[in-house]
Amino acid sequence: DALPISQTIRHAEWLANAATLTVTHNADTLEMFAVQRARLFSRGNRTLFSSESPISVAAKFGATEVEIVGNAEAATSTSFYVGKNPVRVLLNGKDVRPTAFNFNRNEGTISFVIPSGQHSVTVMFR
Repeated sequence: DALPISQTIRHAEWLANAATLTVTHNADTLEMFAVQRARLFSRGNRTLFSSESPISVAAKFGATEVEIVGNAEAATSTSFYVGKNPVRVLLNGKDVRPTAFNFNRNEGTISFVIPSGQHSVTVMFR
Protein backbone atom coordinates (compact mmCIF):
# COMPACT_ATOMS: atom_id res chain seq x y z
CA ASP A 1 0.00 0.00 0.00
CA ALA A 2 1.29 3.43 -0.91
CA LEU A 3 1.29 5.98 1.87
CA PRO A 4 -0.93 9.01 1.28
CA ILE A 5 0.88 12.10 0.05
CA SER A 6 1.10 15.17 2.25
CA GLN A 7 -0.71 18.24 0.97
CA THR A 8 -1.74 21.66 2.21
CA ILE A 9 -5.10 21.36 3.93
CA ARG A 10 -7.02 24.56 4.79
CA HIS A 11 -10.32 24.81 6.62
CA ALA A 12 -11.39 28.15 8.14
CA GLU A 13 -8.52 29.16 10.50
CA TRP A 14 -6.92 25.68 10.45
CA LEU A 15 -3.92 24.86 8.24
CA ALA A 16 -1.98 21.61 7.93
CA ASN A 17 0.76 20.19 5.76
CA ALA A 18 -0.45 16.59 6.06
CA ALA A 19 -2.11 13.73 4.23
CA THR A 20 -5.15 13.93 6.54
CA LEU A 21 -6.37 16.20 9.35
CA THR A 22 -8.98 15.66 12.07
CA VAL A 23 -9.83 18.36 14.64
CA THR A 24 -12.24 18.32 17.58
CA HIS A 25 -12.90 21.62 19.30
CA ASN A 26 -15.51 23.18 21.56
CA ALA A 27 -15.88 26.87 20.69
CA ASP A 28 -12.28 28.20 20.88
CA THR A 29 -10.93 25.28 22.92
CA LEU A 30 -8.96 22.65 20.99
CA GLU A 31 -9.79 19.22 22.41
CA MET A 32 -8.01 16.86 20.00
CA PHE A 33 -6.24 16.77 16.68
CA ALA A 34 -4.85 14.00 14.49
CA VAL A 35 -2.66 14.37 11.40
CA GLN A 36 -1.18 11.77 9.11
CA ARG A 37 2.27 12.19 7.49
CA ALA A 38 2.37 15.76 8.78
CA ARG A 39 5.04 18.42 9.15
CA LEU A 40 2.86 21.33 10.30
CA PHE A 41 -0.49 22.06 11.92
CA SER A 42 -1.59 25.57 12.88
CA ARG A 43 -4.58 27.68 13.83
CA GLY A 44 -4.34 31.28 12.69
CA ASN A 45 -0.84 32.51 13.60
CA ARG A 46 -0.23 29.83 16.27
CA THR A 47 1.72 26.71 15.35
CA LEU A 48 0.16 23.81 17.25
CA PHE A 49 2.50 21.12 15.88
CA SER A 50 5.60 21.01 13.72
CA SER A 51 8.08 18.30 12.78
CA GLU A 52 11.32 18.08 10.82
CA SER A 53 10.11 14.91 9.05
CA PRO A 54 6.59 13.71 8.25
CA ILE A 55 4.99 11.94 11.21
CA SER A 56 1.51 10.68 12.04
CA VAL A 57 0.42 12.06 15.38
CA ALA A 58 -2.64 12.58 17.56
CA ALA A 59 -2.89 14.87 20.58
CA LYS A 60 -5.64 15.12 23.21
CA PHE A 61 -5.70 18.25 25.39
CA GLY A 62 -6.87 18.15 29.00
CA ALA A 63 -6.75 20.61 31.91
CA THR A 64 -3.73 18.93 33.54
CA GLU A 65 -2.07 17.08 30.67
CA VAL A 66 -1.64 16.65 26.94
CA GLU A 67 -1.58 13.07 25.65
CA ILE A 68 0.32 12.57 22.38
CA VAL A 69 0.73 9.43 20.28
CA GLY A 70 3.18 9.59 17.41
CA ASN A 71 4.26 7.15 14.73
CA ALA A 72 7.48 8.14 12.96
CA GLU A 73 9.35 6.31 10.20
CA ALA A 74 12.58 7.77 11.63
CA ALA A 75 13.41 9.71 14.79
CA THR A 76 12.32 13.32 14.31
CA SER A 77 12.39 16.62 16.20
CA THR A 78 8.88 17.80 17.02
CA SER A 79 7.25 20.80 18.66
CA PHE A 80 3.77 20.93 20.22
CA TYR A 81 1.82 23.88 21.58
CA VAL A 82 0.98 23.09 25.22
CA GLY A 83 0.46 26.62 26.56
CA LYS A 84 2.23 26.24 29.90
CA ASN A 85 5.46 24.93 31.35
CA PRO A 86 5.22 21.18 32.01
CA VAL A 87 6.11 19.75 35.42
CA ARG A 88 6.65 16.25 34.05
CA VAL A 89 7.02 14.57 30.65
CA LEU A 90 6.64 10.82 30.09
CA LEU A 91 7.74 8.83 27.03
CA ASN A 92 6.00 5.43 26.88
CA GLY A 93 5.13 5.83 30.58
CA LYS A 94 8.72 6.58 31.72
CA ASP A 95 10.00 9.94 32.95
CA VAL A 96 11.94 12.00 30.42
CA ARG A 97 14.98 13.91 31.72
CA PRO A 98 14.34 17.68 31.79
CA THR A 99 17.33 18.08 29.45
CA ALA A 100 15.59 15.89 26.82
CA PHE A 101 12.89 18.49 26.09
CA ASN A 102 12.73 22.27 25.78
CA PHE A 103 9.86 24.59 26.75
CA ASN A 104 9.62 27.88 24.83
CA ARG A 105 7.75 30.38 27.03
CA ASN A 106 7.19 32.89 24.21
CA GLU A 107 5.56 30.31 21.93
CA GLY A 108 4.07 28.08 24.66
CA THR A 109 5.60 25.05 22.94
CA ILE A 110 7.48 21.98 24.07
CA SER A 111 10.09 20.48 21.74
CA PHE A 112 11.54 16.97 21.85
CA VAL A 113 12.60 14.08 19.62
CA ILE A 114 10.09 11.31 18.94
CA PRO A 115 12.01 8.07 18.24
CA SER A 116 11.20 5.94 15.20
CA GLY A 117 8.18 3.68 15.61
CA GLN A 118 5.03 4.29 17.66
CA HIS A 119 5.38 6.10 20.98
CA SER A 120 3.20 7.84 23.55
CA VAL A 121 4.13 11.11 25.23
CA THR A 122 2.31 12.59 28.21
CA VAL A 123 2.97 16.24 29.10
CA MET A 124 1.76 17.04 32.63
CA PHE A 125 1.00 20.38 34.33
CA ARG A 126 0.15 21.52 37.84
